[in-house]
Parts: sequence; C-alpha cells; structure tokens
Amino acid sequence: MVEPKIYIAGIGISIKSLVEKELDKTLKNSAREMDRNISNGFDLRSNVQGIWNQLHTPILVDTATQTYLKIKPKEFFMSPIKSTPRSLKLNLGVRAF
Repeated sequence: MVEPKIYIAGIGISIKSLVEKELDKTLKNSAREMDRNISNGFDLRSNVQGIWNQLHTPILVDTATQTYLKIKPKEFFMSPIKSTPRSLKLNLGVRAF
C-alpha cells in the first residue's frame, strides 16, 4: 500500500493520519445514516409479530383423535444482521414450551 503524501517544494509529507481521521469520521457518519435508514425503512417488528401470532395458534396433529399441538412461545432471539450488497441475512430463534 502506498502512503498518501503531499509534495511541497519537492518534499513528500505524509498525510496518512489526516486521511485516516477523515475516513473514520466519514465512515461513522455513513454508518449512523445507514442505521437510521434501515430503522425507518425496514419494519422487522411486524414480520416477527406475525410469526409470534402464528406460534400461538394450535396445530392439528391428528384428525382422528382431534389432537392439537399447542406451542407457548416465551421469547425471540436473533443473530446480528449480516449484509451483502444484495441481501440482509439474520437468524431468528424462539424459546417455547
């Protein structure tokens, strides 16, 4: 990697620390902006709420004996969101009785 330099009167002066500080600031601002946009435009709660409601619905296991499976969800958990340029990936789990 070539270190960024400014040449003044033929002398190369490193500006690496200045560039790094500016990049860090820009990345932090970009990350905050991305978080804000995702929070405003990505409604995970409504999707998870639908799953939560479905889990409370008894499931018919055997019609002959009218046996149902009743799940009592206690909590959801999820992995950190992983992103690629074209997708977001997360794993959801549920703890239930």
